[in-house]
Amino acid sequence: MSAVPITDLSEEERIFRDTVREFLRRHVVPHHADWERAGQVERWVWKAAGAAGLLGLRLEGSAAPSQREMKKALGWRAPFSLGGGRSS
Repeated sequence: MSAVPITDLSEEERIFRDTVREFLRRHVVPHHADWERAGQVERWVWKAAGAAGLLGLRLEGSAAPSQREMKKALGWRAPFSLGGGRSS
């Protein structure tokens, strides 16, 4: 997955982006094909995401990013869909 260069992120946003990317690289990408075949993601990955602080994020007001802004910040390239839904 090649990332879109982003130059307007704060240090905190860069740290978050890098944390999510590393989590995906280590815990999701190696299992993606199996999950696509099964039509579901295994429960352990959700627990690992929670343990990594990636679930239940609360953002309020105008500081809360839209889905498009989150994709931009993460360098989203829609490498997979997991579950047959739209991937973009």
